Amino acid sequence: MKAWPTALTLLTFSLSASAALASQPAHAEIPAIRKQVVEGNGHRMHIVTVNLTHPDVKGIVTTPPAKRGAVTSDFARASGSVAAVNGDFYDGRFVPLGLTVHNGKAWPGVVDTAEWSFLACTADNECTIDTSGKARAVDPAWKTVVGGKDVLLKGDWVWSVADDNRCGELCTLPHPRTAVGLTADGKTMFLLVVEGRQPGILGLPLSALARYLKDLGADTALNFDGGFSTELVWDGRVVSGRPTRMPQERPVANHLGVVVVRSKTTSER
Repeated sequence: MKAWPTALTLLTFSLSASAALASQPAHAEIPAIRKQVVEGNGHRMHIVTVNLTHPDVKGIVTTPPAKRGAVTSDFARASGSVAAVNGDFYDGRFVPLGLTVHNGKAWPGVVDTAEWSFLACTADNECTIDTSGKARAVDPAWKTVVGGKDVLLKGDWVWSVADDNRCGELCTLPHPRTAVGLTADGKTMFLLVVEGRQPGILGLPLSALARYLKDLGADTALNFDGGFSTELVWDGRVVSGRPTRMPQERPVANHLGVVVVRSKTTSER
């Protein structure tokens, strides 16, 4: 088995993305949404950077309860999302294990617990990641909520190898991963999709995923479902490689999508 990526390797991977962000003269000049691929040393990662303040970003959306169990590409087409990823961990009936809100209404029978966290966004694209570690009631201002299991970043605190060890093999071993991060000012969202379970492409342990998001510039970050569920759809097409044992798309409980007016302010690198 190949060695896990070191912090230095991850920092090297992140230079192109971080430099691209730093090179912009002002936040308003950053494109509404941008996709990049970073690869090397047996790893391939997809980074979607969303300028939440840009007028072309029309909404952060998720799956209606009647459409649970859809594959990510079908959700992307139905919702009109330029970028879409898989969302919550879920049970055998495609019911999310974390909090889920669609168009301001919580999914029936789904409530928050202290074990789970979530990303919440208003109709004005004001987004936060819950890091309280407590069960919370639904805020009427939230239009979209997608849940996750592990808070990876909280200011200066970063999920570490010690946290991996307490979590077990699902965290310590390299796997495909899906995560979301926000900058401290709340103006930028990162969607990070890490490929894995392919020949020569392993994935990442959770601590490496957290460090990578920190290097990108995220202040808070949340781990979504991963493994065979991990997927990025861009412009209606699956652009992340699938695990060898499951080359077809996997139906999942819910998804997270970014609806954008396509114009010269939308770019792919």
